[in-house]
Amino acid sequence: MSKILKPIILKYLLLVFLVVISCDRTKKSNVIPLDSISKKLKERGLLKAKDILTSFNDERGAAYLLTTDYITPKIHGGITSSTKSFEKSYLLIKVSLGDLSLLELYKVVQKEYVKTMYYKLKSSNDFIHDVNLLIDFNEDYKLAGYYLYALDDDGLLKGKNLLPEITLRY
Repeated sequence: MSKILKPIILKYLLLVFLVVISCDRTKKSNVIPLDSISKKLKERGLLKAKDILTSFNDERGAAYLLTTDYITPKIHGGITSSTKSFEKSYLLIKVSLGDLSLLELYKVVQKEYVKTMYYKLKSSNDFIHDVNLLIDFNEDYKLAGYYLYALDDDGLLKGKNLLPEITLRY
């Protein structure tokens, strides 16, 4: 092999190796067993889930959550700067899902910076199935994000968050 090609091939192989290693870095998510969740986290999660459901029916909509003391500045800013988007989303939720009631906490996932609590909800609309509310909490138990997913008979809502995205998913 020529003296010119050898360093080029080595650099190329090193570059390929680094690309493969960097692409393989996946963010770890760990499901936490429900029986090991602290009482404090369960209580705070339930409170926030109920408040979010209340906000869907309150005339102030998402602004209802601004009256609480447990939202992060990012959520506060997102709600105040995206008022129209939240109004439209909340109207869509009310019209398409009807009344929502809380059924159960069924999963908690520890992500890099947040814990995500998964709640099953029940819709008053018979054509809506598998409604899930996901709530992100930071280390201080502050609301860092919330997401609503539902599945309808036609599959139109499958995999779509019905709320405006205002936080980064980890």
